[in-house]
Amino acid sequence: MPTIKFNWFTVQLPPNSKINFCDALSKIPHKYSNGIPREQIATDWFALKDLSNSNNLITGQIVKIVMDEQPAISDIKSPTIEIKPIDMTPSQGICQETAFLYSPEFNVLMLQKRGEGVSVGCFQSLMRKICGVDWVRLSVLLDATSFEKYKRIRKMRSFEFSVANIKNPDIFLGQDQMLNSLTECSRKYGAINLSIKMTHGHKKGHLILENIKETIDILLNSPSTKKLKISGYSEDDIEIPLLNLIKDRMFSKFTASNKGRRIDMDDVMQKMRFEYSKKLSDLRLMFKDN
Repeated sequence: MPTIKFNWFTVQLPPNSKINFCDALSKIPHKYSNGIPREQIATDWFALKDLSNSNNLITGQIVKIVMDEQPAISDIKSPTIEIKPIDMTPSQGICQETAFLYSPEFNVLMLQKRGEGVSVGCFQSLMRKICGVDWVRLSVLLDATSFEKYKRIRKMRSFEFSVANIKNPDIFLGQDQMLNSLTECSRKYGAINLSIKMTHGHKKGHLILENIKETIDILLNSPSTKKLKISGYSEDDIEIPLLNLIKDRMFSKFTASNKGRRIDMDDVMQKMRFEYSKKLSDLRLMFKDN
């Protein structure tokens, strides 16, 4: 039985947007009343199907259709292991389903993590197009314990991160002044891995909290970030030990049934709702002030 994994996010729309994400999703069936929403992103197509709003939870599946590859089959009992391409029409492609769940109550999203499925970037691009907004941004959600500790930090004592395999040196350009400088350094020296640690040493004082948090938000949502650790103090000068923000991201996983050789997506959708219910008490504590 396959293991199914989900990452958790909060959802942001432009500050000047006249609708929230719940409203945007609710308008989709009326906007695409003649069929299933589908959009092309790069060479692949993405379609939103089985969109449902039940018990104040919005669920659905995004089908990724790869148009520039042709699958083939072979037989392990064949003496020659003959490879036979599968014929497809020009409008057909290889598909992979990705499930999601959105809670309007907490503005959180569960998105299935699949190697060949829908990435965070593609989800954002697809929703931007079919919802008709300027942008949609998913921000990684920390688990309940780290979420509360991070919120309590008022003085940042240490900040450490590493970024690996930066094939594109412009990955952070235009997002943050400090990260802009680092990408300039990586370009100048031909580096693809970067590691930075900032502290106030043994002297009294602390790092600039607002600036550090802006950078953390970018790093936490970048797949290139491999390490992201911070420590600090609360408003009452109570020490908040080292937080590992990469390790402490909220996630869910469970086993699902197969239907033939494929994952039973009906089973995934049902168990996804159950996983959400298991996090309800944490979510209520995390967002009690909202």
